[in-house]
Amino acid sequence: MTLDLNGKTFSVNAQEDYSYPYSLLMLSIDGADVVIEGDGTMDAEAGYNNSYGIDIVNGGTLTINGGSYYGGMTAVQVTEGKLIVNDGYFALADTVASVLPDKANYVVNCIDANFKDGTAVIELRGGTYPYDFSANPEGENTSYVAEGYGVVQTTEGDRTVYEVLSVAENPDAVFAASSANALVALLNGGAQNVMLSEDVTFSEKIAFTEDAAIDLNDKTLTLNSGAMSNGILNGAHLTFKNGTLKATIGDGSPTAKANFIVSGANSSLTLENVDYTANGTAIYVQGDGTDDAATASKIVIKGSTIKGGGYAVGTNASVKDGDNAYKNVNIEVTKSELYATLGSGILFNVAGKLTVSGSTICGAQQGIFLRAGTAEISDSTLGTSYNKTDEYLTKDWGSGTSGVRAALTLGNRNGTYYADAVCTLRGEIKFVLAEDTKAPLIYVYANKDVDEGINDGKPFTTTLDYTAATGVGSKDIVVGEGSAAVKVIPAQP
Repeated sequence: MTLDLNGKTFSVNAQEDYSYPYSLLMLSIDGADVVIEGDGTMDAEAGYNNSYGIDIVNGGTLTINGGSYYGGMTAVQVTEGKLIVNDGYFALADTVASVLPDKANYVVNCIDANFKDGTAVIELRGGTYPYDFSANPEGENTSYVAEGYGVVQTTEGDRTVYEVLSVAENPDAVFAASSANALVALLNGGAQNVMLSEDVTFSEKIAFTEDAAIDLNDKTLTLNSGAMSNGILNGAHLTFKNGTLKATIGDGSPTAKANFIVSGANSSLTLENVDYTANGTAIYVQGDGTDDAATASKIVIKGSTIKGGGYAVGTNASVKDGDNAYKNVNIEVTKSELYATLGSGILFNVAGKLTVSGSTICGAQQGIFLRAGTAEISDSTLGTSYNKTDEYLTKDWGSGTSGVRAALTLGNRNGTYYADAVCTLRGEIKFVLAEDTKAPLIYVYANKDVDEGINDGKPFTTTLDYTAATGVGSKDIVVGEGSAAVKVIPAQP
């Protein structure tokens, strides 16, 4: 059966100021299959009485393709059966809207027990509503919004309304996510722009394999990934902006394990105006192992703060077939603050490019440790909180940050780091050291070792150029005892 509203209004003929001893009902879909079309109105306004627009019972099915529906407080109730909405406008009737606006979540509704056992179903594939029905309408991790669809939050006068749209057909829309399930469903459905409408918590790892921009919207996204790292893979470009990000791996204690791994050709992570706290290495980036800068894995950090465990940002110098398997990375840090409680603020140890501008980078071991690769650091503050006698001044270095502690450590004493270390300082450079520290401001070392078949049998070199920097002098630079020749280009008088 098809009901065409035909531009007309179907309403309740309720007596004004009368209190009915029962709930009113306009239309019952009793075991039937009904379609409602047209641009008319069904208005269950009945003053202070409870008034239903439509009730679906005994396995009935109702499909709504248009029209406006006002509930007092429920426009469509599913007792037993199924509601499908492809289009339409839904709101509270005037009296209920004025006295109980927080009951908008009942405009469409299932009987709770029947929703749980699957005998009452709502699938929203379109329409506009006064409530986000992807936001757990029947308890945690529940949604009335159909798979492949999402909710876009907009304003209507002084009210917020929620429009259900197809994700695939609206690639530029910004879809709202109020739960982990909703966020995953949107991303898996191909949504490229998502905005948190509530704080969201994940209790397992998540892998991002498609491009997406997530507006945290001054909310908090918490990623508790268990024993595994979250990943950005397969060339995906992921952006977090405007809010708080928290990540925990393992038991939550400080660790070098990665909270986020960005891996593979063209994979990238951008943080913009984000406050990010992690107990492990906050961001661990792995390049594709090639020399093609166009396919570099990329990290962009703008106007953000990162507090990490192992490193705030680190790279991976693992070796395969005589070269660093994860070289070719590009890291850009602008007007941000990066801190690490265990290791380096930034550990960069492969061929690639690091650019730091207008930022503060501090770590428990080094502020920045450039073992290999090219770095340009301008108008920034570097620091280390290390204040003990440093055993690495006189012995071989280990992997990772196991090298001389300094605000800025350049080069390599030993190990498989297969690229020259070249650092250029520009603008005003400041240093922050622990009280009574023995750590140097800048420590420079060049490896004498030569690996057969690597770099044409030549050692990798270390270069520091501070011709365009202020705040740095020769007294601030220590060249390690036993180092091969390093190239230090001082500021010009």
